[in-house]
Amino acid sequence: MTATLPASAHPAAHPPARFIDGSGRTHALVPGHRDRLKPGWPRMLHDDPPPVTDAELRSDMTSLTERLDLADRVLATFDGGFADREILSVGCGDIIEPLFLAARDARRVVGVEPGLPDNDPELERYAALACTQLDQPADAFRARVELRCEDVAATRLPDAAFDLVCSWRTLEHIADPLGAFEEMYRVLRPGGLAYHEYNPFFGLDGGHSLVTLDVPWGHVRFTRDDIDRYLTQFRPAERTRALAYYDTRLNRMSQADLQRIAHDVGFETLAFVPRTRTEDLLHVDAALLAAAERNHPGAVLNDLICRVVRVVLRRPLAS
Repeated sequence: MTATLPASAHPAAHPPARFIDGSGRTHALVPGHRDRLKPGWPRMLHDDPPPVTDAELRSDMTSLTERLDLADRVLATFDGGFADREILSVGCGDIIEPLFLAARDARRVVGVEPGLPDNDPELERYAALACTQLDQPADAFRARVELRCEDVAATRLPDAAFDLVCSWRTLEHIADPLGAFEEMYRVLRPGGLAYHEYNPFFGLDGGHSLVTLDVPWGHVRFTRDDIDRYLTQFRPAERTRALAYYDTRLNRMSQADLQRIAHDVGFETLAFVPRTRTEDLLHVDAALLAAAERNHPGAVLNDLICRVVRVVLRRPLAS
């Protein structure tokens, strides 16, 4: 979804709400900013969210198909791809992604996801719907798919077990990126590839559903104390959940951080493709860049205008 910043003009009779940060700077709230960037955010506020509907799952599967098509084409550039590979799917979420990978003729797919419930009846519904979407019998791929409730930084998988490690929308949420990359390196065979597509913290929508504020780039330009005060003032019902998400689910890894970690672990970088947006660049100013550098040393302009990064890594043959 491409979101643009709305106009800042408001009728004089209804001036915009304002927030004063800890440095005394005043920020006008942009009504509906989060709604445009993260339209599904209310689901994140439920302790027991309503089941995902079949229509929502089909929409997600259409998006997943597009992501897999792109990844398969990119990997083919490096003599990779999904067919005839043993694949580790990191942060798979549920069974749909592993099933769709298996449907592309992978030999075996292992999906790891921390907190994955055992015997979840919803997983069976997801699997049945996925096979319907793929126009395949319900048991066509199940024998080649294994789900494991594990943290990617501490799996119990054997050494050099996979030809390919991949993830989508995951790297920005890993609490221990170094440990995760060390583990991904360990379980890859020499010459094996890693493909990752992720949404970095510093982009316009990098606060995700709970920490995307109605001040553009508020999650970047504000300190943690500022975010706490903002939530208390404007979103008190969300404060506890949003702060926990900010503290534990967003690792604030810059593009340079990721490249350094991958290099230090031993990976060769074959491709590093940030998708920058001109419309975002037009809204970055000196104050935002200074706040980003002050609050998150090492953050640079390219981090602020990038919403998606695609990475291809290789474990060297000689390792």
